[in-house]
Amino acid sequence: MLRSNDWWRIPAFLAWIPIFFAGYFPERTFHWLRDLGGVVTQRAITNSHYAVSLACAAYLAFFTFWRCRDAGDESPTAQGKAIQLGIIALLAFLPMRMEYLRDYFAIPVAEHRRLLLFFAAAKTAAWLYLFLVILRYYAWSGDRVFQRMQILFPSVTRNRAKTAPTSVSPDAEKRSVSASPGN
Repeated sequence: MLRSNDWWRIPAFLAWIPIFFAGYFPERTFHWLRDLGGVVTQRAITNSHYAVSLACAAYLAFFTFWRCRDAGDESPTAQGKAIQLGIIALLAFLPMRMEYLRDYFAIPVAEHRRLLLFFAAAKTAAWLYLFLVILRYYAWSGDRVFQRMQILFPSVTRNRAKTAPTSVSPDAEKRSVSASPGN
C-alpha cells in the first residue's frame, strides 16, 4: 500500500536519484563536476573519481544507521546493518565504465570478458537492491524496511543473543533453589 499521507516523501525520494546515478557512473560524475566547477587537474584537491564512490557509499551507510536507530534497533545492530549496506554500496558505486558495456562483450580473452561481465552484473544487482531499499523506504514501509533487514554479520547476532534478557519462571526458580546442595 503506497504511503500517501506524507507529501515530502516524493521529493525526498527524487533527491536520491542523482545520488544513485552519480554512484553508478562515478567517473563521468567526477569529470562533469570538475568541469562544471572549472577546476583544472593541477589545482584539484582530489584527482580521483573514487571520492564520488566513497561519498555515495558513506552517505548511504550513515542514512541506514540513523534509519535503523529511528526504527528502534540498538546501536550495534544499526552499525551492522549500516556496514552491510555500506559494503553493498561500495560494490554498487565502484567505478566501472558501464557505458562501455557493449564493448566488454567484444573482449577477445574469455576470462577477462567473463570477469568484467560478472562484475558489471554484480554492480548492477547491488545498485538495484539499494535503489529498491530506498524506494520501499519512501513509498511503502518507512523505517520498517531497515528494521526487518537481515544482518549477515554473525558477531552482531551473537552479541544480541548474549545481551537478551532471559525470563525465568517462578517454578524454575523454586526448583533451582531446592536443588542446590546447601538446602
